[in-house]
Amino acid sequence: FLIFNFLGDFMENNKDVKSFIKNHICFAGIILYVFASICFVIPSIIYMVQNHTVFRFNESYKFLLQDVNRFTQAILYLLVLTLLTIGYVLIVKYRKQIFKNIKSVLIFVAIVSLLFVFVLPFTSGDIFYYLGIGRINTSNYGQNPYYTTIKDFVDDGNEALLENDSVLKQGYEHYWGDTTVVYGPVWTLICRFVAFLSFGNVDFGLLLFKLFALLVHVLNCYLIYKITNRKMFALLYGLNPLLLLEGIVCVHNDIFVILFTLISLYFLLKKKSIALSVIFLAIATGIKYYSILLLPFIIIYHFRKEKPSKRLLKCIAYGALFALVLLLFY
Repeated sequence: FLIFNFLGDFMENNKDVKSFIKNHICFAGIILYVFASICFVIPSIIYMVQNHTVFRFNESYKFLLQDVNRFTQAILYLLVLTLLTIGYVLIVKYRKQIFKNIKSVLIFVAIVSLLFVFVLPFTSGDIFYYLGIGRINTSNYGQNPYYTTIKDFVDDGNEALLENDSVLKQGYEHYWGDTTVVYGPVWTLICRFVAFLSFGNVDFGLLLFKLFALLVHVLNCYLIYKITNRKMFALLYGLNPLLLLEGIVCVHNDIFVILFTLISLYFLLKKKSIALSVIFLAIATGIKYYSILLLPFIIIYHFRKEKPSKRLLKCIAYGALFALVLLLFY
């Protein structure tokens, strides 16, 4: 079909061969990218049809093909990942032929990301630990996950709760189940919110967290465009295979850090508001602590034209604001 379509269009558009070729290369890249994305989804569909639930799902880098030997699985995974990467490169390189505005970029990123929502977290089960710590922190159980682990709570005479709470049980059986929270308070509050809405159902909780991550991912693309005014950077981020696999499939919390960091940069660069920039950077730090490394650069950049003595005072003042916001979340 593509060959005949190519020949037909060639006869009609021979006056602008270069543009015609670029247009079809980008179109081929989109087809390849979507095809590879669907290949990632298919094993998850097969798993869900056979098991009907993600409860006790074993994430062991098997690409979800349980009856195929490990070497073959690795080859299949690398093959699909290679196709996805090739499509990614072609789309970014020839983007101007298809994506005329940021709206078209966001729609395509959202559609592709939605496909990855239905891919089970086959390389990392951290999402089940996130749901578990969020669950014991809800009003149902009222535990502080900075002091109490999931296993401590259950083993302290609460084993009966596991019968009707698959979120709690999955977290209890997770290899991090005996670990207190290692992230900041903002992430704990996010986990608590999603776990509360899951009503103790691990399948619904996983889907809800993935949809939340999808929304954050698309919003990050838009913020990147607003900061840079370039569609290419939004595509580079939004279609990046690593971000889709780690951020949407496995729901690692780094894309949430990126969200608040981008908001911080937006207020710094576009709105010239250092106070709001510092506040949102504090929120990002409340998810993962490494975000604090950006604080001195943001403050010094904003006051780069001030005298050194005044710049030092500003660093102290806005550093105090940063600490206050972070402490409020604790």
